[in-house]
Amino acid sequence: MPHRHPFILRRLAVVVALLASAAGAQAKGVVEVNFIELDKFTDIGLSAYDRERASREIGAYLKGLGRQLPDGQTVTIDVLDVDLAGTPAPGKTESRSMRGTLDYPKVHLRWTLAQNGKTLQSGEDQVEDSKYAETKVRRRPGEAYPIEQHMLGRWFNLRFGGAKAAHAQ
Repeated sequence: MPHRHPFILRRLAVVVALLASAAGAQAKGVVEVNFIELDKFTDIGLSAYDRERASREIGAYLKGLGRQLPDGQTVTIDVLDVDLAGTPAPGKTESRSMRGTLDYPKVHLRWTLAQNGKTLQSGEDQVEDSKYAETKVRRRPGEAYPIEQHMLGRWFNLRFGGAKAAHAQ
């Protein structure tokens, strides 16, 4: 039996280390996102598929920003309207025509910042970037809405303090 004892202790140490790292990973802040009356948005795509894709990807991006919040903080974001940059290209479901600053991105948000369930701040913002055509935005593989994500990352960074938005680095 003395041979098994060190093996069990090593295994126990690995399990404890994994649990500790998992607890640390879950201790970051959280962003919850709700799209309110998506079918009434100004421009989040022409088809149901486009609207679903845009809301899913923009929502996932915003949720990912939660890892920048302090432990115990939650930001709840209600997306009230979206007007994507550009104009949908005729006959192309995933293509948008960008014509300077004529159709810049706009997102209307209502938000609440809470710490351990207690509301710290809340508000409503119209986030827009009329100079998006002049902004250099790096498009990452698989990223369908880099202009909107860049704009929302800057807003998140400014609104919630020391958080560094992914695209603002």
